[in-house]
Amino acid sequence: MKIYIWLKNAIKFLKNVENPKCEALYLLSQVTGKKYSWLTVFDDKILTNKQIKNLNYLLKKRIKGIPLQYILKKWDFWSLTLHMNNKVFIPRQDTEILVENTLNNIPKKPSSILDLGTGSGAIALAIAHERPDCKIFGIDCSKYSIMLARKNAYTLNIKNVFFFLSNWFSNVPYMLFDVIISNPPYIDKNDLFFKKNNFEPLHALISKNNGFQDLFFIIQESKKWLKSHGLLFLEHGFQQGKKINSFIRKQGFTNVQTIKDYNQLPRVTFGKFFNIK
Repeated sequence: MKIYIWLKNAIKFLKNVENPKCEALYLLSQVTGKKYSWLTVFDDKILTNKQIKNLNYLLKKRIKGIPLQYILKKWDFWSLTLHMNNKVFIPRQDTEILVENTLNNIPKKPSSILDLGTGSGAIALAIAHERPDCKIFGIDCSKYSIMLARKNAYTLNIKNVFFFLSNWFSNVPYMLFDVIISNPPYIDKNDLFFKKNNFEPLHALISKNNGFQDLFFIIQESKKWLKSHGLLFLEHGFQQGKKINSFIRKQGFTNVQTIKDYNQLPRVTFGKFFNIK
């Protein structure tokens, strides 16, 4: 079977996904080891029987709804390619807004940064890669997340990031940070997204109090862990922007801003805390 024939058939089967051609090309690249440009130019090349068997196996998984990132066992975030598995939350493109705004506001001097709920390590590793002069500490309550984050750091040879197990601040050695950053669970259990998402770990998605519990906790507790003029950056749901902006101000943060994502929806809120200690 020629590449373009398999691709045409796969696109029909993937009609319910957002970008069927793109996803089919991802699968082709995974199995053949060829880049998308090669697959497009040389789409009249013949696939081997083994390749067809592997492609159809992966295609069946995707048709069942298993996320592409879990099938490929890798995903690109920022400028990095990360190992991925179904024990961690899949990093979204909108989270790059969180990374971008953090990098734009980190002090130019070497800084200490805490990433709460690190998952695959995506945020921590992206910042560590861009700022090798900084020390980044990533924590997560899941041992599987910490194992994967460490694996990603090792593969990428990023040595200024440190991952360890902690339920939010519970196991963080006491020190004050220049920056705290987090993309915590913020989805309400009744949210339509949650009802459609049956594959990602629930602890990385769902938060009580209509999705606000972890966000509010981090805002309140971070005041104990920030240096004077330290910065807090949070990703949240687009419908939570106004409430988070108001709450963070009431907790004593100044210069509070809410930033829109690539779809022009409120996605990231950050502020500065004056620590009088």
